[in-house]
Amino acid sequence: MTDEAPSAPRRGHLFARLLSFFVAGVLLLAVLGFIAVKWLDSDSGRAFIIKQLPRLEVEIGLTLRASRIDGSIFGKAVIHDLEIGDPTGKFAEVPELQVDWRPLDFIGRS
Repeated sequence: MTDEAPSAPRRGHLFARLLSFFVAGVLLLAVLGFIAVKWLDSDSGRAFIIKQLPRLEVEIGLTLRASRIDGSIFGKAVIHDLEIGDPTGKFAEVPELQVDWRPLDFIGRS
């Protein structure tokens, strides 16, 4: 029997291992992105969006508030009790705003 020292991993194995970690990382990011999009389109996700509207900071001081969103944020939705204001106060109030926003349609169009 010969006593051979374990050889260092070959360059091809190292490249394959790095490539598999890269692919796994990209897949993990894609799955997390999909989960985030699905959550945003749920009841709790829409409530989160409503809570974030007043926190939006626009340079000119525009403020937004709404009471709720019905429907899909990636399709037909109804925004209830939308208030738009600036530093001097509220200047527009929309009791019911119907929106049909489909951002993924831009991918298929040329």
